[in-house]
Amino acid sequence: MHNNLKPTELILIRHGQAQPGPSGFYGHGAPLSELGRWQATAVAACLASGPAVDAIYSSSLPRAVETASAVDEQLDLELMIDERLAEFDVDLGLATPSNQRPDLYYWLPDHAGADGETLAQFAARVYAFHDEVVDNHPGQRVVVISHAGTIEMSILWSLGVDQRSPWQHEFAELQNASITEIEFWPRGRVAGGAPRYSVLKRIGDVGHLGDLVTDR
Repeated sequence: MHNNLKPTELILIRHGQAQPGPSGFYGHGAPLSELGRWQATAVAACLASGPAVDAIYSSSLPRAVETASAVDEQLDLELMIDERLAEFDVDLGLATPSNQRPDLYYWLPDHAGADGETLAQFAARVYAFHDEVVDNHPGQRVVVISHAGTIEMSILWSLGVDQRSPWQHEFAELQNASITEIEFWPRGRVAGGAPRYSVLKRIGDVGHLGDLVTDR
């Protein structure tokens, strides 16, 4: 392997179960539930027993920060908070049915969430975060704690999908405290080969949670 062809191992973790507010909705400010805290402890133990981690990043939303703090207690690294990892507040009512597949819905780049952010803007910030991370951490193992939508967009980034592509749920629901692992080669895996290369090593793995598995 050429010295400049080094992969970054991205360990993408969805936060633990959130505590809904009095209305039953979660909202951006929702903290972890008691079960969510147990899930955070379980994912932290799993990471601590595996290969060494070089850096840890988290979304700025409370449920992600709480999960990341539990992980960081085990890994003893500097926790870096990045607002680009926040969840997209998608308006489900804007979903467009496919002409070919009436059971398939998708969102367009200009569809916006309640806060006015469009899907294209969401994609741009997630893509920019990962571009920066792989530049800063060649050959390293990086934990990123965020949200289901953010992780889905991260997978699309790794596959080189255009930022302005329509968005649909390409993957099974990513459960709380699940682990998605991507080996990403920003300059390709071999000299003269593809300019970038990704290995999706696992998506939404919850084997470390035992009976703590939940979907929200």
